[in-house]
Amino acid sequence: MTPIKRSQPPYETPTSKNTNGKTLKEYGDIIKEVCGFYGIPVLDMFHEVTINPHITTQKEQFIPDGTHPNQLGQELMAKRLTGYLKQLA
Repeated sequence: MTPIKRSQPPYETPTSKNTNGKTLKEYGDIIKEVCGFYGIPVLDMFHEVTINPHITTQKEQFIPDGTHPNQLGQELMAKRLTGYLKQLA
C-alpha cells in the first residue's frame, strides 16, 4: 500500500516536500514503480481511499489529527484493502 494523504509536518499541504525534497505522492509513485518492477501488487491508497485531511469535513470525520485515521477512517481503509485483496485471489 502507498501512504494516505496527511496534513501534518512535513506534509501540511498536498504539495509540501520533506527534507529529501519529496512529496508524499512522489513516495507513493516510487513504491508503485518498485513494486511494478518486482511484480508485486500494490494498492494506491493515496489516490483510492476517500480520506483527505485537507478537506475539513473529511478531516473531522476520518483523520482528526491529520495523520492517523480514527476508527471510521480505519474501517474505510479496511473495506478498500479487503476488496483489493479479494480481487487478487
